[in-house]
Amino acid sequence: MRKTMLVIMMIMLAAGTAFAAGEQEARDDGKIVIGHTANNVGIDSYQTTHDRVFREECGKLADVECIQLDAGGDVAEQLAQIEDLIQRGVDAIAVWPVNSRAVVPGVRRAHQAGIPVVIVNSEIDESGYEFTVGFAGPDTYQQGINGAMAMIEALDGQGKVVEIMGMPGYDTAIQRSGGFQDYIAENAPGIELLATEPSDWNRAKATDVMENLLVRFGDEIDGVYVADDNVGIGALNAMREAGVGDMPRR
Repeated sequence: MRKTMLVIMMIMLAAGTAFAAGEQEARDDGKIVIGHTANNVGIDSYQTTHDRVFREECGKLADVECIQLDAGGDVAEQLAQIEDLIQRGVDAIAVWPVNSRAVVPGVRRAHQAGIPVVIVNSEIDESGYEFTVGFAGPDTYQQGINGAMAMIEALDGQGKVVEIMGMPGYDTAIQRSGGFQDYIAENAPGIELLATEPSDWNRAKATDVMENLLVRFGDEIDGVYVADDNVGIGALNAMREAGVGDMPRR
């Protein structure tokens, strides 16, 4: 909740700066209107919670109106939503990108229209940095490093692992994978990465991917690195069905 409030306050500050610079005209009722286009609400508990808390916190602010949109994991839809928010004349826009590179043209359009943009939770491609006023989210590369450190400790620096990453083109997936792979390569020569496969953040797909990895590599697999908890549950389901590991059913 504190991070969501920080996001909202960053946007309000950015919008206020735009007013002061004469780039925007305040609404007749004096409210600041924030448009937010989410990545894919409902795909996991994290995004669902973010959407709910964002709405709740906006509702507590008397001078703020929020327009909450969901791209449903479709980058074309997200670009259309950004354009719609520009046409509505919102005072600021928050974007949780579906695709870090593909969303840049929409962010550029908002910047050209004088609307400050804050990126949340997952960064955009660096080519779009100049069109934003800030980022509120985790260090996902460091999260990958943390995962690598835990893997090295669990395997005592020796073994073979597979990786089930998130969605290709999505910055969080790229950074978590990069942090993990880079740290393993630099610090654990005894650990071999057998394969990296995408899950698109989908639990059912993660189960299918893990089933295929078990068929391909079988007992060679000593460890599994996953993109997030939802993907992890999918992988665990496949492993339990295959009778792999000492993970009891609950």
